[in-house]
Amino acid sequence: VEDYVLFAWKVASNERVVIIGRYVEGGPDVLADPEQRKQVFVNLMSNSVQAMFSGGTLWVTTGAEQGFVFVRFADNGPGIAPEMLGKVFDPFVSTRDDGTGLGLTIVHRIVDDHDGHIEVTSEPGEGTVFTVWLPALQ
Repeated sequence: VEDYVLFAWKVASNERVVIIGRYVEGGPDVLADPEQRKQVFVNLMSNSVQAMFSGGTLWVTTGAEQGFVFVRFADNGPGIAPEMLGKVFDPFVSTRDDGTGLGLTIVHRIVDDHDGHIEVTSEPGEGTVFTVWLPALQ
């Protein structure tokens, strides 16, 4: 995860977004395709950075619970309107004029294909949290 954060850091800093990582050392591994994992994490970070068009903070946290490893992306951007929250993973739904509405659909499919799940919570005016759960390698 640290490598993906470093990858996103330059774009984030150009947009006046600070990324703060909080990583659990020595946690369990996951069995996931590295390229697809990168696509999920970079997409979620990019969405957060783009949502915070006037700058902000993105916290990236890792951990493990109940046989799963999680990576949580929490930002203090504008949040997602309640009527849109249940649609964020639907194809062709986007809040950006230049968005295709496929990024989060692909993220959801990749996570599902790896027997994981993804959760989203948001408070308008406060920010958004996406949490990716992937099975820990036994």
